Formats: sequence, C-alpha cells, structure tokens
Amino acid sequence: MLVYTSPVPAGSRPQTRSIESRDPRRARIWRTFVAIPGSLPAFEGQSLEPGVRRRELLRRRLEEREQDIVEREAAIRDLENASDSQDKRLERREKRVAESETALRTRLEELDEREADAELREAGAEVDVELRLDNVERREEKLEALEKRLATKEAELASYVAQAQTSLQSRESDRWKKVLGPDEVGADR
Repeated sequence: MLVYTSPVPAGSRPQTRSIESRDPRRARIWRTFVAIPGSLPAFEGQSLEPGVRRRELLRRRLEEREQDIVEREAAIRDLENASDSQDKRLERREKRVAESETALRTRLEELDEREADAELREAGAEVDVELRLDNVERREEKLEALEKRLATKEAELASYVAQAQTSLQSRESDRWKKVLGPDEVGADR
C-alpha cells in the first residue's frame, strides 16, 4: 500500500492517508512511475536531484497522457458527431419510409375502393343484362304465342273464307240454275 503524507503546516501533526483510498487512478500512476526504481528514463541528460527528476518526468508523462486523453476525447466527439449524423440520416430515412408506407396504404385503399366500385358496376351491369334477357325471353314467348294464335286465326280465317266461297259458289250456282235452268248452267262451264 502506498502512503501519502501531506505537507505539514507549522504547529500541526502530519496527516497520513492512503493514495489508493483517495484516488485510485493516481495510485496506479504512482505505482507505475515512482514505485518501480529505474523505471523513469533520464531527463534529457540532466542530472537533477532524484525527487525533482521524478516529478519532472511524472509531469511530462501526465502531460502526455492528458494530451492523449484530449486526442481520444476529440476522436470520441468526432465519432459521436458521425453517429449523430448517421442517426439523423436514419431518422430521415425512416420518416421517408413511413411516409412512403402511408402513401402506399392510401393508394391501396383507393385501389380497393375503385375495385369495389368496379365490382358493383359489373354486378349492376350483369343484373341489368339478366333483366333485359328475361324481358326479351318473355317478349319472345309472347311473340311465339301471338304467332301461334295468328296462325290459328289465319287457318280459321282461311277455313271460313273457303267455306264462305264454297257456300257462295253453291248459292250462285243455285241461282243461276234457277235463272237459266239446269241445262244451260252446265253448258257454260
């Protein structure tokens, strides 16, 4: 365990605390650079007092690490900005997709309505055609019945006319027989 002793003001007791309990990160740095003898490189060929050299090397290492942290934070910010940009693009794309889906749903509903209207018109047309066919069939049946009746009436009329003519001819011949006599009527014919 590493122990840190804070500077003691005149007339007070020194306070000893564990560096690990105060700041574990600093304790790791302390162990890495200070606690391992010979781990610190020479300070540009200068011979300084060992405590000053260590402090200077630690300060330099800390500055390098701080610079590294600043660079990493900048890289993280760049990544966050890129991620935010990507998120915005995805949101815009999702919005366009949602709008497209809404437009497609609306279009499908319109097409379904048109299809239903077309089916209704087609069904109406079929009913109309069937009604007209039924009407035509009824008229044809009536026409056939009327033609049969007409044919019957014509036959009756022809029969009547034939009877009437036969009757007229017989009456006429009877008259001529009466007027001319029976002998002369047969000679004319």
